[in-house]
This record gives sequence, C-alpha cells and structure tokens, in this order.
Amino acid sequence: MMKIGVDTESLHLWFQNGRIDIFGFIDLVYEVGFDGVMINLLTKKNQTEGLGALGKDNPGHIREVAKYLQERGMFVELATKGTDVAHIRKVLDVASILGAKTVRTYIAYPGGTANQMKNGAFDRDFFFGQATALRKLVPLLEEYKIDLAVENHELETCGEMLTLLRAVGSRRVGALFDSGNPMMAWEEPVQAVHKILPYIKSTHIKDQVVCLYQNEPVICGMPL
Repeated sequence: MMKIGVDTESLHLWFQNGRIDIFGFIDLVYEVGFDGVMINLLTKKNQTEGLGALGKDNPGHIREVAKYLQERGMFVELATKGTDVAHIRKVLDVASILGAKTVRTYIAYPGGTANQMKNGAFDRDFFFGQATALRKLVPLLEEYKIDLAVENHELETCGEMLTLLRAVGSRRVGALFDSGNPMMAWEEPVQAVHKILPYIKSTHIKDQVVCLYQNEPVICGMPL
C-alpha cells in the first residue's frame, strides 16, 4: 500500500522564521490527512538546535517526537546529505529512536557545494567514486536495519544513478527518486523513473516547468 507524507521542506520558510516547529508540522500534516512526515535534518537559517527541522539534538526531545508520531499512527523518514560514516551513524541513531525505516541522502561534493560540482561542472569521477563510500555504510545499515535512499540531486541523471547503485550492490542502498530533479539534468522524468524503478525506496513528488530567462531555458518550480 502506498503511503504519502509531507516533507518539512514544503514549509521550510515557516521553520526558518519560527512560524512552526516539528510538533506543529506533524499536527498540520495529520489534520490534512497524510500518512507521515519526512524530516530534513540539515541546518538552515535560524535552526540552531542541531537537527534542522527536527529541533533539539537530545534523546529526550527525539523520543517525544517519536511518541507524537506513534500516537497518530504516522510514518517518518529522515533526510541528510553526504556519505561520511560518523555522520550517517549519528543520523541512524536518530532514525532508530524515531522508528524511521528509511534515511535519504545525496552525494555532496567536498567544500559545501550543493551537488557534485568541480569548476562549475558535474564531477563524474567524484560521483562514481562514491560507490566505495556507500559500500562502507552497508554494515552500518544492516546493523540498524535501516535503508539508505540516495537522491537524484539535480546534476546526475538517473542512468548515472543506476550505474552508482549497481556498483554498490546492496539491498540496503537504493534510490530516492525526485520527480522534478531529472529536468535539472535535461532528462525526461518519465523515462528517468523507468530506468531506476527497481531501486526506488522513496520519492519526492514535485512539479517544474521549463521557461525562458534572458533567452536561456531554466527550470522553475511550480505548485503541483
């Protein structure tokens, strides 16, 4: 049975400007009638407590959130970035307390850039080299019994994602398919999803259009 949740990124400006916290977000998602939440742990503006939209970085607070979700019968997934073993272990500790079965990450290039960039271009050597880093995470994922879903994050095509995941070769490491991000790599989304379908563990559903800005085609987000 398909379950549909809402990502905290949908209200990221509310979180960053103190209009909502994780409990208010869960209430809103529950009242609208969705099945669960995806919580982004990445630090953003005004989020100084250590775990992004989740809030305080302490076990007591995390257990309170877990109880809040359980009382409402809601699932939870977590989102982070990178493949550093110590960092992923920390995220898996949080996921274990919350009862999350899936953690999302993406391959982030060293130096803090959002994607696998080198001199303004997609660094394929670095991207495919991350298969080694992902394989090192497999024993950890087996220990926690949690899946890692690697997102197609704007620059890599799903064909390149498929090559990466095959190189990892673990049932614990799959894909988070973002339906809008293939367009960023000039890839047709429906064709993209069929390439990577057997590896998908979770999805981000969003809508985008191609429009012209100063005679150059650009991708713009829009309401579903």
